[in-house]
Amino acid sequence: MPWLQTRLCCSLLVLLGACEALEVATPSARDLHATASLGSQDEEDDDEASILPLSRFTSRENRRACEGRGYGDFDFWRGRWNVTNWGETDIAGTNVVTSAQDGCALEEHWSDLQGVRGRSLNAFDATTDTWHQLWMDQSGGALELGGSGGGGRMQMAGTHPTSRVDPTPFTDRITWTRADDQRVRQLGESSVDGGPFTTIYDLSYQSVRREAPIAPSPLEFCSSPARPRYHAFDFMLGEWSVRRDGIPSKLRSNVSTDLGGCLVEERIRGPRGYEAVAYSGFRSVTFVWNWMFMDNRGVQLLLSGPATLTGTSMTLSGKKRDQHGTVVDVRVDWISTDPSTVEQRWSFSSDGGATWTVPEVVVMAR
Repeated sequence: MPWLQTRLCCSLLVLLGACEALEVATPSARDLHATASLGSQDEEDDDEASILPLSRFTSRENRRACEGRGYGDFDFWRGRWNVTNWGETDIAGTNVVTSAQDGCALEEHWSDLQGVRGRSLNAFDATTDTWHQLWMDQSGGALELGGSGGGGRMQMAGTHPTSRVDPTPFTDRITWTRADDQRVRQLGESSVDGGPFTTIYDLSYQSVRREAPIAPSPLEFCSSPARPRYHAFDFMLGEWSVRRDGIPSKLRSNVSTDLGGCLVEERIRGPRGYEAVAYSGFRSVTFVWNWMFMDNRGVQLLLSGPATLTGTSMTLSGKKRDQHGTVVDVRVDWISTDPSTVEQRWSFSSDGGATWTVPEVVVMAR
């Protein structure tokens, strides 16, 4: 997504809530078991899902959650690539795309010729049959895209205001196509106010064993103290033990920055091979923080919200469809209660935000 470096302005932990009401007067034993599995009293072998808590969305029956329909649609993009403009031979950049979270996600590591880097997290949400991507780059660019693919093709798009002072809808669209066994074509386009799409770039990915060497750029755009909103999540940086009352197990979390402070990256590990990753960062075009989570149980969550200037709290929200098809509103407050403790307060609504549950509190301790 190199055009973001020249076009900045144009371009854990989930869920538990009220179980949806059963439609029949006399539920079967199977119905009762399914309903009970949405509560906070999870089975002992699912402690990590209780900590976050993820019970409503995780699959007990399938520990290899990200196999089958939809999850392999973007596998053709995995690999090491030298990148040129389509039809040309001069190197325009390099990209390394790797599988993560036991095949539940793809992570991208881009570098242009000047060494300016970008990274993205890509994952499939089986509850909506939608692929999502959150992209951040070293110059402060950001994208949140969604779409679908299959048969060696993937297309994702995202629409946002043109700028903070111009509400005209601006759409970014990217299409990846497998050209042959060794090449992938990536077409970047944009549209203003629903008009025709214009090509921004057209790239050719050539599979290589080792990508061309490019010296990294020293650019530190987002780390500047003159841009405080990029630092709104800095209170989360560090190593953490993650616990919840009544759950004997714990998770380990590491939160760090990359891309000159433009990307906040969290890595979570727990018992029985549990792993999760979250990317987050500030998007200046929309003036919000975007946060994308994916674990190796197939649970994905997208949240966003305005960046605070306190440096001690963050509130993000979004929507998620559960295993039964119910759309749940999710709100998470990260609050630094002291220098060594952060509370995550998870609230849920099943009536469009009219009422909310009492927060589920997850404690992170240094």
